[in-house]
Amino acid sequence: MKGAFIFLFLFLTTFSFGQDVRYVYPSTTAGAIDELNFLVRNYEARREVLLIIKELESKGKVVLSSKEFEPIKKRIDNLPTDLSEASRIEELAYVKKVSDRYILITDLINKK
Repeated sequence: MKGAFIFLFLFLTTFSFGQDVRYVYPSTTAGAIDELNFLVRNYEARREVLLIIKELESKGKVVLSSKEFEPIKKRIDNLPTDLSEASRIEELAYVKKVSDRYILITDLINKK
């Protein structure tokens, strides 16, 4: 019984602390929309970006806010150069997957 309690405590503690940094997002985040609303005051310009987001979502893309993309960018920027071949292949696959899937909201605003 004591072991189960300790396991549950460790699981919940790990789960609660692990929520600050996420590397996987299933869909465009509310944070991205909030950042769009904050940065683009003009209704028509914001509407155009929202239509672009909808089109990108239909292609499987996910739009993230700057804050949500920051840990992902740090991981990409801090890739060690002295990785073994297997680790390097795995990290490069991660970078390709992230680049293909996630789009930063500020990039969409700047392109428009």
